[in-house]
Amino acid sequence: MNIQIKLKEKLEIGAQLINLGKISEAIEQYSLALELQPNCTDALVALANIYEKNQELDKAINYQEQVVKLMPKNSDAKVKLGSLMLAVGKAEEAIYYYQQVIAINPEQPAEIYSQLGSALNKIGKAKESIVAYQKALNISEKKLSYFRKQLRKKEEQKVVGNVETTGKLAQKLMQEGNITEAIETYQQALIIPGEKPAWIYRELADAYQKNAQGEKIETLYREAISVNIQEPYFY
Repeated sequence: MNIQIKLKEKLEIGAQLINLGKISEAIEQYSLALELQPNCTDALVALANIYEKNQELDKAINYQEQVVKLMPKNSDAKVKLGSLMLAVGKAEEAIYYYQQVIAINPEQPAEIYSQLGSALNKIGKAKESIVAYQKALNISEKKLSYFRKQLRKKEEQKVVGNVETTGKLAQKLMQEGNITEAIETYQQALIIPGEKPAWIYRELADAYQKNAQGEKIETLYREAISVNIQEPYFY
């Protein structure tokens, strides 16, 4: 049988086994595919995805690195590798891949800049982290503005806001000691449509406390409590 036909068969069987939840058997089929063609990116990508879902991140990284070597111009492959690196605490490696992707095309989704901000923060580059978070926030706001113009009011409520990104930016501002600006940024997060995580209320309360605005703290902690985060009750 022709090698390409055998290869296609292994890949198809592997995909079917994944759909059936037979992960070990799927890994075996993809491994056999790599024996037939060591540079088969479809098999490498599949194995990277499997091991990522299984939380075997070192193995996932091994296969994803091979994908990037074979597809050096593929931005999605580099973003995936960057995310895996960040997940195992290799922030500098993650930054390297995120910056490569951004250098090729700065018009990346907000999530990439947000992840870059997280990676920069992990190695102590707070100012650079804030710049990345601000970029993510700007992209999110532009996207949200576009949807607001295009969708009806009912549909607009489905748009995912940028609450998390705004909150992360506020955290960085707090770390920099810019308390007043941090408070304004937390407040901005709270007016974005959609559900708000309790930690934003809690951290805004902390910011008010540091800024000697104690009269607002109780209300914010009660908001945090209302979304099932345990905080001290006030009587």
